[in-house]
Amino acid sequence: MGEVKQLSKEEILTNMISFYSEDPNRRSQDDVGSCVYNGRGRHCAVGRHLLQVYKDMGRKLKGNVGTIDELMAYHDCIMLDEMLDEEYRGHEIEFWEQVQHLHDRDFHWTETGLSEDGHNKIKQIKEQFNL
Repeated sequence: MGEVKQLSKEEILTNMISFYSEDPNRRSQDDVGSCVYNGRGRHCAVGRHLLQVYKDMGRKLKGNVGTIDELMAYHDCIMLDEMLDEEYRGHEIEFWEQVQHLHDRDFHWTETGLSEDGHNKIKQIKEQFNL
């Protein structure tokens, strides 16, 4: 088996923006509008990149609604990388928290894609992580 190419922060962010901009309804929310890692056949910005075993848990994923730290604690993980597909590993939790924040907040999205606030959030993420 060949070595897995690690995706850069910029690649992850660009892919996330493209995926949810194509159809903002792909965002993963529960029945009351709270964002969840796994929900109604969808996954959030972090949830999309979890190992299949966690995706297969669906809504029964412990920590499905909560912070990344809470998710890791429920699954006895010291690092988020332990829960992610290989190509998404190697990035600090702060990056994933910012990507998740972009996904989670309704004001970052419109029915057709990113809002002005969403574009501002992307700019902030790029500045924060020198992208």
